[in-house]
Amino acid sequence: MGLGQRLKQLRQQAGLTQKKLEERSRVPQNTISRIELESVKAISSTTLMALARALHVSTDALLGMDEPESDEAPYEPATRQRKAKPKAKE
Repeated sequence: MGLGQRLKQLRQQAGLTQKKLEERSRVPQNTISRIELESVKAISSTTLMALARALHVSTDALLGMDEPESDEAPYEPATRQRKAKPKAKE
C-alpha cells in the first residue's frame, strides 16, 4: 500500500474529511488530495510530520514502515561480529 492509500485510510478511520485534516495539520487540502491520488513525487518531512501529528500516528506508520510487506521477511538488524585478535608471538 502506498503513502496515498495509507493517508486516505488513516484519515477515513479518524472520521476526517480532507478539509478537516487541512485544519488540523495546516497542510493545504489540495496537497492532501494530491498525496492521496499519488500524484506527488516527493513530500517534505515537515508535511509528513504535520499529517502524522494530525492523525495521531507516527511517521513510520504513515509511511508503512511499522509493518513488513506481506511478501517480505521481517527486518532484522545485522549483528556485529568481532574480529578475532591476532595471537601474540611467543
